Amino acid sequence: MTIVSSVRQLVETPIYAINEGASPILSYNYGAKRPSRVRKSGIVMGTMILGYTAVMWGLIILAPGTMIRVFSSDHALVQDSIPALKQYFAAFIFMDLQYMGQTVFKSLNKKKQAIFFSLLRKVIIVVPLTYLMPFDFHMGTSGVFLAEPVSNIIGGGMCFITMLCIVLPELKRMEQTS
Repeated sequence: MTIVSSVRQLVETPIYAINEGASPILSYNYGAKRPSRVRKSGIVMGTMILGYTAVMWGLIILAPGTMIRVFSSDHALVQDSIPALKQYFAAFIFMDLQYMGQTVFKSLNKKKQAIFFSLLRKVIIVVPLTYLMPFDFHMGTSGVFLAEPVSNIIGGGMCFITMLCIVLPELKRMEQTS
């Protein structure tokens, strides 16, 4: 799990940088009542995140040993880590939806939604799945690693869809009143 967590941190750091770089741009344009720029900034942020994640996800799925060897040269450990890494990152691209949704919520001063979706994915979805999948669904350690992609799909999807349903109509109203 340590290697999987290390790979995740390595892969996520540029995503955090893109989000944090886009956040003040989103906030400023939202406050300045420039909805088209908020939309454009969100699209640029999303495109950058999805493009980067697609490349990294492809590397992890197609050449997982390369990523693992950054942290260990032990052949047996590398071989044992490959299935866990692939399982854990199976739906990593859906995590982008969570990152984008939360960044937009945070940037547009919608703190309640940002906090809710963070708690939803990590506490309400991941924690129970980490217990249920290995034991109740008899998946063993694979269940622990698969809890993450399941939560990425459910939590990320719900966060992004909610963000679209809340923010887009608000931006449209803002355009109409300008």
